Amino acid sequence: MADVTALIDSCRQYRTAEAALAKLALLPLEQKRAQVHPALIALAKHYFCDEAPPHAHGFELVELAAFLMSELATTPELAAQLYAAIGSGRVKHRADVFCRFAAHARDRRALPLLRDLWHHLEWVETVLALEGVELLDVIEHALERRHGDELAIAAGYLGGERMRATLLRHYGDGITGADRYALGIAFLANRGDAAWFERVTGGTVAKRIYTGLTSTRPKERLAIVDKLGKDIGLARASISPARLLALVRILLDPDLVIVERAAGFLLDYSRGHRDRATCLFHMTFLDHAAKAVAAGVTARAREHLDALVARIPRAAPLPPGELRTPPPPRPSAKAVAKQRAEVMLEDLRGTLGEPLAAGPAAVGNPELEALLVEDPTDIGRYLVYADWLQTAGDPRGALLALDHAAHQTRDQAHVVAANALRYEHHQAFLGPLEPFTRERDGLVPVQLEWFMGFIKAARLRLATDDLVETVLGYLFDSPSGRVLQELVVEPPSTRRVPDADRIVKVLLARRPPTLAMLQIGKPGSWQITPELRAAFPRLLRDPGAEWADVMARVAEQRRLKVELDPVELPALEPRVSGITVDPEAVLVGLKAELDKLRPLGLLAAMPRMFSAESLDRFALALAHGWQARGENPRWPFDALGPLGGDRCVGFLAAHLTTWSHQRAVQGFDHLARIGSDLAVHALVEVALAPRSVGARRYAALEVLDRIAQTRGLVDRAQLLDRTCPSPSIEAPAGRSRVIETQRGWLLSIMLSGHRIALGDFRQHVAHHPLRQPLASTLLWAECVGPRIVGLFRVAGNGALVRANGEPYEIKQAGAEGHGIGLVHPAELDVEDLERARELFTGSDQAIIQLERPIFTLTDDERRKSTLVRFAKRRVGFYAIEAALEQRGWTAAFQDDGGGTTAFSRFFERDEVLVVARLGTSQGSIGEVEVWPRGSHVDRCRFDRLHAVTCSELLWDLETAHGRPADAPRTAPSITRDVPPIVERAKTGRSKCVVCTNAIDKGALRIGVERLIETPAFTGLGTVWAHPGCRAGVPELANVRGLDELLAAG
Repeated sequence: MADVTALIDSCRQYRTAEAALAKLALLPLEQKRAQVHPALIALAKHYFCDEAPPHAHGFELVELAAFLMSELATTPELAAQLYAAIGSGRVKHRADVFCRFAAHARDRRALPLLRDLWHHLEWVETVLALEGVELLDVIEHALERRHGDELAIAAGYLGGERMRATLLRHYGDGITGADRYALGIAFLANRGDAAWFERVTGGTVAKRIYTGLTSTRPKERLAIVDKLGKDIGLARASISPARLLALVRILLDPDLVIVERAAGFLLDYSRGHRDRATCLFHMTFLDHAAKAVAAGVTARAREHLDALVARIPRAAPLPPGELRTPPPPRPSAKAVAKQRAEVMLEDLRGTLGEPLAAGPAAVGNPELEALLVEDPTDIGRYLVYADWLQTAGDPRGALLALDHAAHQTRDQAHVVAANALRYEHHQAFLGPLEPFTRERDGLVPVQLEWFMGFIKAARLRLATDDLVETVLGYLFDSPSGRVLQELVVEPPSTRRVPDADRIVKVLLARRPPTLAMLQIGKPGSWQITPELRAAFPRLLRDPGAEWADVMARVAEQRRLKVELDPVELPALEPRVSGITVDPEAVLVGLKAELDKLRPLGLLAAMPRMFSAESLDRFALALAHGWQARGENPRWPFDALGPLGGDRCVGFLAAHLTTWSHQRAVQGFDHLARIGSDLAVHALVEVALAPRSVGARRYAALEVLDRIAQTRGLVDRAQLLDRTCPSPSIEAPAGRSRVIETQRGWLLSIMLSGHRIALGDFRQHVAHHPLRQPLASTLLWAECVGPRIVGLFRVAGNGALVRANGEPYEIKQAGAEGHGIGLVHPAELDVEDLERARELFTGSDQAIIQLERPIFTLTDDERRKSTLVRFAKRRVGFYAIEAALEQRGWTAAFQDDGGGTTAFSRFFERDEVLVVARLGTSQGSIGEVEVWPRGSHVDRCRFDRLHAVTCSELLWDLETAHGRPADAPRTAPSITRDVPPIVERAKTGRSKCVVCTNAIDKGALRIGVERLIETPAFTGLGTVWAHPGCRAGVPELANVRGLDELLAAG
């Protein structure tokens, strides 16, 4: 007795509980019932309801519950004893453990104790496992306060029609995230809900479950069971209970095959998820399995069900029942067609002889083939050729006859026979092309469409451009490809884009005479060049005939469900007469091309058929419809690039900074496809915005690089030089945002040392109506490489003038490295800088240029590769983060907890990445390092850096350690909405928060309220800035009327 008491006492500490419980489990059953069980139930009740277990995570209670669950096999009444011990008490600690115990015990007397535990995640599954209809009021209450698939399932499964109104109210209009309520409606299993599910835009699993429970077609229900079984087979740990519960309910299906399939999937799942499957829905399963057995099941289904029951603890064997045999299935139309096709082929083989070896067709008639090339759509010419070939004993003649019969009668048997004949003589018909028509890793590299014994269309999806070139040669050399009319070259995945230039070279060299449709890349991503149209006249057909062909291909598609209402879309305006537009057919074709990736030629034809203005309106309406439906499905969004114009640019630009990174990158691709100045400017706006997310900014820069390469420009910088919307064009974000982006471009020129070509400078800067007013406030330099040849400014008429107003003559035009640069004050000597400041006195510069502070390194710092001057200047993490992110730095490294440990910024002038690592206290920058582009091994010394780079990085770090406005030490705070102050300085002691220079007494200054943090003071205060430095004060970005205040003085 003393030993048992000691062991029970050991169960109070989790370090000794496991060993003690293992010893208690070995005691005789009667002793356990008399001494152990009452003591442990009392201890479990104490830990559940009274005092929390000693361990913070309650591991003692976990061990106790596991022991009691194992003892249920010999003492089933243990659960009732525990519930009785709790009585009217309330479970306060480790409710998840109690829920798991209750589900495992399968004793519905636990339901009253579960009433107050609805806020725990495991609660719903436990209520479902116990079929707790008594708790429907709690379920309805919980639906108002928390979300989860299980709650909706429980409402629909347990509540039935009573819960319909509640579920529909929560579902609302189908906004994103509400599809869980569709699951509850699916478990109502009301066939009258079919129309409702047709309107649901999401909820794929809910639709499957609804179909599986209500469809009147056994074949459709069986397909749903297979999909649900595949879903749970792919799950590796836990899974939403919806699929499992649906399969359990399907055990009552009247179709024997469906019941057998569902039982098999449940058994497979239980084998892979033993711990999870021990308690989930076993009460429901045992009930449904017994009913299924009573109604009669197949022998295999009975084996599955018996095996499942054997895996459930304490489950009684299923009662005996009738073993039934499913009726033999009727031969499918496909099987009948195959039998008839075999008969046809037997009749043909007598005339064809043995299969031909690899190589060209046995015979050919160049004159008749020339007639086919002349009109590859005339079936009569093929029939004439078929007679000639059959007379000569060529198998292509029989293939022509079979293809014609299939085309005329739509008889599946002729289709099967033609395919079998092609396979039997594949070497003769395809030669070296044949291996590429076989499936590899779930993908057919070359898909062929045959027409009257010849290849009509080819779709190539090959891994490399070399392989594409080789296979195109095989295709054009094959006798079967002599009347090829359609060619599509796509990448096997979205990660690679085919090299269109190489493909065009092959086409121009081989010149397939009948080519009438060409697509390279994804639909709509590439346009046919004028050179190709000249070489292939059929590519430039009559618009009416081309549109009719496209619509005929659309009509051949299996009917697709189009989520958008064609009535809501604006009309498409044909460029020529004779084009009839069926909006619904257009939507079906767009979905087939964009969503199903079926090459129909619709996207390629639409820009030639309809005006750009109407296409722009049409694409924008598609985008708005896509947005109104929760941004699902994606295909209307994908139409923006191929069909959109400046209206669509405005839509994309308005969302690029708010969408997810992946969606934003897709938007970048659409802007690149549109390609207008406004589209490029929208990309530039993201790329130059200092507060853009780093990854998003870099993605925009990559797209700009691609556009520059496509246009044949030197680099991205030249593209930016030539891109600026005209003031007459309404910019997506308004004229003010366009100007701000141009300020960012000017700043990037000054910091990077980029040189603008003289011709581009005159056309796109000095004489550009939007850029010229900005450029006239700045000091420019004629440069040859890094050397400054002369300084000038831009006059109001666009002329280049010296400081004294005389015209500036370009001195070294044509020299290598010649260009126009925006000078940085660190590049000027003291005298030139002072003269320039005098020249622009009273001028509000477009960017902070001449008043820009200059910072330098000491000789000792220049000789080192690590800068530590800021290590002891502690200002707080949030102060540093806010200041650096405002100035274009991004988080570079993170610790295991996700906290930022370093920031980085790329400096284009020297092509280096500067990394600023936080100190041990994370309140200051401990070390600053410089890494060359692409190097992760060798740091470089600071004396390698240009004076401008040194000055800028030091200014950034000085600003960060000077506690800028929006940088609290502990957490960001909300400041009051206080208007800026414009006044004249009362003393000369205030300093500009931007340039850090003193503000002279009596000079105008602008004050804004910021959160100031110093060792002696933390709180709101006023910081001051020169009027010329206001571009560096973020609080003034959206302030109106500031110019009037400054003018009033």
